[in-house]
Amino acid sequence: MSSPFSRRERDKLSYSTELSPSIIFRELERYHIETLYDPLAGTTVSEGYFKLQNVRVIANDHSLNMYVKGKALWENNHLSIPDDLGENLTKVNGPLPEADHYRTLGGNQLSDEERKWLEHWRRIINGIRDEYIRAMVETAICLVIDYWITSKRFGSSFDWDPPGLLQFYIKHVNMNLLDNEESNEMWRTDPVELTEKVIADVLFINPPHLKGYASFGEREHILESWLRGMSDFPLGKIAPKGTFGSVFNDVADYMKALSELLDAASHIPLWAFARSNRQPFTKLEFEELLKGKGRRSREIDLKIARHFFSRRAPDTLIIATA
Repeated sequence: MSSPFSRRERDKLSYSTELSPSIIFRELERYHIETLYDPLAGTTVSEGYFKLQNVRVIANDHSLNMYVKGKALWENNHLSIPDDLGENLTKVNGPLPEADHYRTLGGNQLSDEERKWLEHWRRIINGIRDEYIRAMVETAICLVIDYWITSKRFGSSFDWDPPGLLQFYIKHVNMNLLDNEESNEMWRTDPVELTEKVIADVLFINPPHLKGYASFGEREHILESWLRGMSDFPLGKIAPKGTFGSVFNDVADYMKALSELLDAASHIPLWAFARSNRQPFTKLEFEELLKGKGRRSREIDLKIARHFFSRRAPDTLIIATA
């Protein structure tokens, strides 16, 4: 089994962190935070960066795609994908199985051969008993799927065969494993119920779109469906109706759900919110909501952190204190 990186070797990690989380951390570290809690973790960038800074991370998400990645790379500190499992995943004796579970997955964004490989990998994954290794393998395969989708959309100058591509991402995932020597946690449950129980220094939320997970694109649809073992899992069904992250038909219902979540977090001393133009409320409406919770708020401009291709990057960070 490959050795995971210790926190002293973080500079050797194979990915570069985004600027947005680094600026968020810069603003929050003055409060000497030790534990960060995110009840709707989403795309996982901020949590990964905070773990790099030796902050204990507690996160939650309804999406199986988000949960698997968080389980593999946030909660997991020690286990990596063994070499023999990697070899088993990248070899096949005889013809590939028919894509019984994924016959129409991805439409024209995936080929029939790619769907057969996904069926083959799913059968092997179903036999993995350790939850962290299983999550790490699924994370590597999600990166393979993402590469397939992206290469078809933008064109690729390098022709990877599926086994070689998976082997590359297995190494990538193993290299990104970091032990921050903290008991990190990843959950997939009702955010209000979990928030009432969590002990943390800061609540961090990037409030979602009015339509929640249903506002995500085809990439997320394909990944969520594959992880659930089917060709088509509607993104609008990820979160139970009425919970934060579900599909709301009007802003009033959305704000009610957000208000309930904040009520559950009344015991957490510091709140931090990433604000962007994809959220359905105005700045004034949000400030009034925080004021009604007995919180003083201040806004930090993060426009310098926006990536050229990142439509979802936060424009500002709002910090609220009791």
